[in-house]
Amino acid sequence: MKLAVITFPENNYFHEIAEQLIEENLVRYASEAADEMEFEKEEELLDAVKRSMELCVSAGLPVNANFKRIYKSWPDGIHFDWKLSVLAFYLVKLNGAPANHHVAELQIHLLKEQQMRSFPQYVE
Repeated sequence: MKLAVITFPENNYFHEIAEQLIEENLVRYASEAADEMEFEKEEELLDAVKRSMELCVSAGLPVNANFKRIYKSWPDGIHFDWKLSVLAFYLVKLNGAPANHHVAELQIHLLKEQQMRSFPQYVE
C-alpha cells in the first residue's frame, strides 16, 4: 500500500475549510464552565484549562480543535477567554480545584455512573 502525503500552503481554500470546521466545533466558553462550577479565582480557571489541554495532548487529541483563546471587550477593559469544544468544556469543569465541592461532586457522579455501567452488582 502506498501512502501519499500532500501538504498545502497555510493560506489556501482547504486550510480555510479546516479552520471553519474547527471553529464550528468550538461552541462553549471557559468562563461558562467557571460560572457553572463556581470557580473561586481566575487562577482556578486557568489551571483547569491548562490541565485539560495537557490531558488532550497526552490522549493524542488536537488542542487547536478543542481550545481557542479569544478576547472580549468589557467596560473595564479587554479580557481573554477560551472557546471550547463540548469535550473541552467538560474537561475544564472536571479539572477545577479538588477543593471545589462542585468539581468533587461532578467527578464522583461520573465515577458512580461508570461503576453502575461496569459493575452494577457493587453499586451502593
